Amino acid sequence: MAPGHRRRAQGPVLRIEGQRHPLHHFPLLCFNIDERVLNRRKVRTVSGVDLNGVGASQQDIDAGFNALANSELIATGRNKRQRRAGPAGTGVTMVASQFFLPVTPER
Repeated sequence: MAPGHRRRAQGPVLRIEGQRHPLHHFPLLCFNIDERVLNRRKVRTVSGVDLNGVGASQQDIDAGFNALANSELIATGRNKRQRRAGPAGTGVTMVASQFFLPVTPER
């Protein structure tokens, strides 16, 4: 995996996975993203992921969200409560300090 960041890691290393909902498009404004600290069993469901503060290029940020939409993303960061995040009220967003992208093999 190649880092998609320029900042120092803050918070635990997380495996983030979007839940698959056949009738909806990703991302939804609801609690539909599972996060798990690596090597732990406990899963927490959050309502959003923020990759914008890591200092990565827009291309890498887009690739991070694409990885999350298609399978999973490895990132470090902290959860932040957000009041009035949507129609359901308060949300919890994982604010990333770093994220890692799969390496694409050269041909």
